[in-house]
Order: sequence, then C-alpha cells, then structure tokens
Amino acid sequence: MEYVLRRKRLRVFAWAAVVVLAVLLFVVIVGNYQGIRGSAVGRIVLESDLNITNEQLLEMLNISGTAWGALDVGEVEQRLESYPVIRKARVIKAFPDVLQVYLYRRKPLAVILAETDSGVHSAVFDEEGYVIKIGEIFAEDNLPIISGIDFGQPVLGARFPESIRYVLEDLSSLRNDNSVLFSLVSEIEILQREQAGYDLRLFMNHVSIPILLGTDLSTGNIHKALMVLDILHSGAAGTAKEADIRGENAVYNRVKEG
Repeated sequence: MEYVLRRKRLRVFAWAAVVVLAVLLFVVIVGNYQGIRGSAVGRIVLESDLNITNEQLLEMLNISGTAWGALDVGEVEQRLESYPVIRKARVIKAFPDVLQVYLYRRKPLAVILAETDSGVHSAVFDEEGYVIKIGEIFAEDNLPIISGIDFGQPVLGARFPESIRYVLEDLSSLRNDNSVLFSLVSEIEILQREQAGYDLRLFMNHVSIPILLGTDLSTGNIHKALMVLDILHSGAAGTAKEADIRGENAVYNRVKEG
C-alpha cells in the first residue's frame, strides 16, 4: 500500500511540474507575441504587374510608425485602391512581421483627347471608365480614341459619364472576344441625337470611310461594319463618303463628282 501511495504522489508532482512548465511557456510565447505585435513591419513582399519602386510603395502604404500588430489591413487596402492605377489591392499580415501586398492594375482601354488651356492632352480610361493616365498626345498601345464628348479638364480618378459608359463596356467585351478586331478600331465618335440617346460613328485603321452603328458595338455588328466597309473601299459601289448600318439594310453616301 505504501508503494502505491508514493506512486500517486509522484504522479501528482509530475503533473504539477507539467502545468508549471506549460504556464511558463505560455507566458514566454505571449510575451514574445506582444513584443512582435508592438514591433514595426520587418519585411514587405510585393506581387504586382505595376512598375512601382520601393520608395513609391512605401509612400502609398503610408505605414511608417505603425506597429505590425496594429496594422488595419482593410484600411491599407482602401488607401492603395484610392490610387487611380490600382483596380484592386490585397494586404496580408504574415507572422512574425511580414506584410504581403498584392496589387492589380487597371488595364488601359481607350483614349480621349481633351483641349485645355495648356494644349491638347490625352486621358487614358480603363474598362470601368476611370482616368488612369494623363499626358501629352502619344500612341498608347494602339488604343482607340473616343471623341464627340466634352470631358473638360481631365483629372486622375475621374470617371466617364454614366450615360455613355456602355461604350467602354462594349469595347472591353470586344477586346475580350476578338482582340484582332479590337485593334482595327481607330476612333469611336459619340453623336448625340436631337431628342435623346446617342449614335456611334466608327473609324477603322485601314479604311478611311466612317460608318454609323447606332449603339451596337458587339463583335457581330463590327464584323458587319467591316464587311460593308471592305466592299465600299474596293470601289465596287462607287466612291463612298460614309456608310450607315443602323437600319436593316446598309446605306451609304457617295462623294459628289465634279
């Protein structure tokens, strides 16, 4: 009986020692974690297709003096997405002091030429209608020009008028469906109707004859316009000034001779 009692005491002492060690280990871990939470960000890992320097990234993050544990990633993401060129930002805190940053850029879709007091400037839009770049007139990856609207002084982050934003949506769909056909589009002129709504006048890169489309910029309608323009460009129907496929049948205006 003595032997059994001693074994029980030893077992109690062993469990007590385990509990004490566990408590001490917990205190050490919590202490270290609190120390890490209070320390600054040790490393930033960036994944993006944007050409951003380290200095630019630090300025955009604006986290100087903020402890790693106190960082609000949602707030940092909103701050990054306030920049016109960034479509979406994702920020992740990784133990012990790492900040992982994922930036997704807005993709240029079209250009407008705006007349200002300092001259004519180009404003580049993305598929959602946001101005993502402003500069002098330049060739921007062979992007189509959108004309016929007065956008005023272009400002980064400004957005295309909602009433005609569908033009950019259709252009984006055209690029996704048929990039070759998209590359042939030189200019889209927006023509306001007398009562309400708009028509579109399309200019292609390889044909000097414009064509009226209504509001349909679908791949099928662009193909139809291309076929009509190719026939007119060949001279088979005489010298054409402008074509029109807004109705069921294609019509065109001839250049007056003499």
